[in-house]
Amino acid sequence: MRFLSLVIVLTFLFACGDDTTTEVVQQSNLNYVDVVAEDSKLPECNEKNEGNQVVVKGEPVARVCADGEWSGEAVPANDSLYLKSENFTCQAKQLSDNRGYKIICDGDSVGVLLHGDEGEKGDKGNAGGGCSLVKLDGNSVRLFCGADSTTVYLGEPIDTSAVVIDSAKKPVSFDLFTGFAQKGPFLKTSKVAVFELADGRTLKKTQKAYLGEFIEDGRYKLTQIELASQYAMLEVDGRYLDETDGTESAAAVNLRAIVDLSGRASANVNVLTHLELDRVIQLVSRDSMAFKQAKKQAQSEVFAQFYIDAKDFDASENLDILGESDEDAALLAVSILLHGGDFVITDSTKAAMADWAMEQDLRAVRKNVEKWNKDGKIGNFEKYIENFIANVISLESCNADNEDVLQTVNNKWSRHKGRNFICHEGTLGIVSRNTFFNPQIDYGWVVDLRDRHAYRTVKIGGQTWLAENLNYEYKISIGDSLVTYGNGCGADNCEVYGRYYIYSAAMDSAALFSENSRGCGRDADCTPVSPVLGVCPEGWHIPDTTEYRTLINSVGNTSVYLKSQDLWVDKEDGSTGNGTDSAGFCALPNGYAGFDMASLDVTLLRRKDSTTTFMSTIRQKERSTCVFLMTLSAGGDNIGAFASCGGINVGQSVRCIKD
Repeated sequence: MRFLSLVIVLTFLFACGDDTTTEVVQQSNLNYVDVVAEDSKLPECNEKNEGNQVVVKGEPVARVCADGEWSGEAVPANDSLYLKSENFTCQAKQLSDNRGYKIICDGDSVGVLLHGDEGEKGDKGNAGGGCSLVKLDGNSVRLFCGADSTTVYLGEPIDTSAVVIDSAKKPVSFDLFTGFAQKGPFLKTSKVAVFELADGRTLKKTQKAYLGEFIEDGRYKLTQIELASQYAMLEVDGRYLDETDGTESAAAVNLRAIVDLSGRASANVNVLTHLELDRVIQLVSRDSMAFKQAKKQAQSEVFAQFYIDAKDFDASENLDILGESDEDAALLAVSILLHGGDFVITDSTKAAMADWAMEQDLRAVRKNVEKWNKDGKIGNFEKYIENFIANVISLESCNADNEDVLQTVNNKWSRHKGRNFICHEGTLGIVSRNTFFNPQIDYGWVVDLRDRHAYRTVKIGGQTWLAENLNYEYKISIGDSLVTYGNGCGADNCEVYGRYYIYSAAMDSAALFSENSRGCGRDADCTPVSPVLGVCPEGWHIPDTTEYRTLINSVGNTSVYLKSQDLWVDKEDGSTGNGTDSAGFCALPNGYAGFDMASLDVTLLRRKDSTTTFMSTIRQKERSTCVFLMTLSAGGDNIGAFASCGGINVGQSVRCIKD
C-alpha cells in the first residue's frame, strides 16, 4: 500500500521489552476512534458502547467505557483498535528480530515501530503491550503502547531516506486465472491482458504483462502467470452483448480493473471496476490510503453517483450482472444506465441516462439478461434504475405515500423539464400534455411499461377504457436498424392527441408482443382471435365491434357524452360541436391521417377539428382493404359507428380497452 509522505518522529518511555525509545516511521491516514473537545461532551456510557475508547483533547490517555462509566485510563495490552465507521482492525506485531513492531491495519502494513538505540530498557510493566494509533484532529495523533501514550503533533516532513518501510508486496503465480468481463458479456473475439503493478503504494505498471483469451459467455482465462507483486491491472477490449436488446454492441469498449490478487484465482472486469480504478490510484498514491480501504471508498463513491448505498457490498471484481444478490443487481443497473458507453458522469450525462432509461422496457431487458443465465434468475435491478430516475429528475421515489400523485420535473438538463410525472404501482410514468379531461371525473391510471407513458383510465358501464389516445411508437427491425412503422403524429403534438396508426401497426403485424395477429396487413387474410393485444399495453387490447357497441349502448348512442368539452368546431347552425364528456372518454377531434406508404410518414391530416375515428380489429369481409371504425363528428350528436369503414393504410386513433 501507499504511505503518507509525512513521517512522525518521537521519543518517549513505555514498557515494550528491551529498549524504550521508539521511532514512529510511518502513519496511515485512517479514520480512528471518537474525539471530543471536553469532558462534558463524552457520550453516555452504556452496554452498546461498552469497551469503546474516546479521547478528550488535552488528556494524556483515552477514556474507556466500562460498567456504565468513562474511566480515565487506557486499557493495558490493547493490541487491537476497531476504526470508527469501518470494519478495520489495527494490530502491532513484533518483528522477528525483536527490533520493534510492525503496525498492520486490515492486512496491510502501515509501517514499523523501531526500538531506539539510546533508550533505557523497559524494566516495568508487561513486555509487548502492543501499540495503537488514535487521530485527535487534523494536526495531531496519539500513540498508545500498553498503558502509556503520547501526543504527536504533525509537523513538516523530514528526510525519510533512513526509514524502514515494508513494501507491502509479495509475489504471486497462477497456472490458471479466470473471470468474467461484462458490460453485457464480452464476445470471444475480445482481448484480455493482465499487467503487473510495482507495489501497493505507487500502483505503477512494470514491464511485465500477460495476454489471455476469451472462452465463452464473457469468461476469460490467462495461464502461467508469475508476478513480483500481488497488485495487478486487468484490461479487456472488445464488443459485447447489449443488455437492452441482446444484440452485439455497435462499437467496442475498453474496461479495466485494479485488483489485489492475494488469495484469489479469479476476478471480474466490469463498469464498476473501470469507474473506480482512477479513484483507487489517487487515494493510494496521493492520499496514502490502504489499498483495501481505497477500493471500498472508491466503490462507494461510484455507487453514490447512481444513488446506491454500497456500504455492505462485496468488492466490484466479485460482482456479476447475472448474479441474484442485491449488489449484483446494482452492478447490472449501473451497466444498463451506461448504455452508450460514455463513462463520464456529470449532471448533464446523468440526466441523459435517466431520459434514456425512461424509454426502455425493463421487462424486455430482464428477459434478455435472463437468457444469458443458465438458472434464468437475476437480481432486482429495476428498483435501482427507478430510484436513479427519480433522483436525477428531482422526483420522489415511488412508494405508497405518493401513489397516483402528480410531480413536476425541475432538472434543467432533462428534456422532460416541466413535464408532469405520476407514480403508479411502483413505476414513474410520463403524463401527457392533454389538459382537456372532464374535471368532474375520477380517473384511474395505467403506466405502459414499454415507454413509461401514463394514461388516464375511465370506467364506462362495465368496461374500462383508456381516457386518451394511445401514444406508443411502434418500431420494427429493418436490416440492422429499428424504424418507426405505420404510425406517426403529423404536424400535431403526440403528447396531446396521441398517434395515428395504420391497421398493420395497430394489430402488431410484426408480432413484437403477440403471435395472435402476426401478418395482419394489406394482403394477409387475417383472422386473429379476440382479444387482440395489438399495439396496446399488456393487460389491454384493441376493441372489436362488439365492445364498441357496448360502449355506445352505455351512453345511449349520443356522441356528446364521449366528446371532449373543447376543441371541436361549431356546427353549421352555429351551435357548439363540443361535447359534455360526461362519460369521461375525452374524445378529441384529431381526424385521421394519410400515410406515404413508401416512407410510412404522415403526409396529410383530414377533417381535423371536426372528426375523430377509432380503430377496431374487424375488417369488412366484402372489402378487405377496409376496417370498421367508431366515428364521432362535430356535425351530429349520434355516433356514426360502423356505417362505413376506413382504409387499412389510413392512420386512425387507437383506444385500448382493459382485458
